[in-house]
Amino acid sequence: MRAVAALALCAALGACRNTKLYPADVPIVGVTTTGGKELGVATDQGVLFLGRTAEKGPAKVLYHIDAAPVVEAGRVVPVGGSIFEVLLDVPVATVPISFEPLRPSESLIMMWLDGDEVRTHPVEVSSDPIVYGTAVRRPAGLVLAAEHVGAGVFRDTDAGLALVGLVKASARVTGGEEYLLLAGLPELRAAFLRPQPAVPKLEAIYRADGTRILRKGRR
Repeated sequence: MRAVAALALCAALGACRNTKLYPADVPIVGVTTTGGKELGVATDQGVLFLGRTAEKGPAKVLYHIDAAPVVEAGRVVPVGGSIFEVLLDVPVATVPISFEPLRPSESLIMMWLDGDEVRTHPVEVSSDPIVYGTAVRRPAGLVLAAEHVGAGVFRDTDAGLALVGLVKASARVTGGEEYLLLAGLPELRAAFLRPQPAVPKLEAIYRADGTRILRKGRR
């Protein structure tokens, strides 16, 4: 029987076929915590990331308005399982999360930040029965650095992009096939598919410049 071994995301961003998008077109964000840098996705459930560099404390989020990079300060809170959120005082552009099951060999889109630029590459859901959990085939030549953990994987729906998972590791099965392992539907369902108040509680936040902002109360 072939074995699956999880490996750390490795070395450096290598050469591969990918398409450059304008940063404003996608919801990928850069998260800087007290422990380092990783990636996340701005969703309608919050700015989500994997908390590999910090599970609490202050954080800064890099996102884009049109082509201009913007950095906002926030704080890290746990959501559930391996999913964490950076609470921000200001709203940012978001995408929904898709909670529908993935189909074997379904075509998806992986996105990540390369400096201030967004990169994208098509990926395919694993159809190998030996691979458990949510995984996509690793494109040939694609090498990711440790700070690219949390890259977003999306499905293209009639309403636009929807998040299906965050890249958490790579894996290789005996025989050489490589995969990217995702914090996917099981983790997202566990974090968000639970009873919510019919009318969300709002809390007032006062910024240093005196601006008063209303945001959804924490879970």
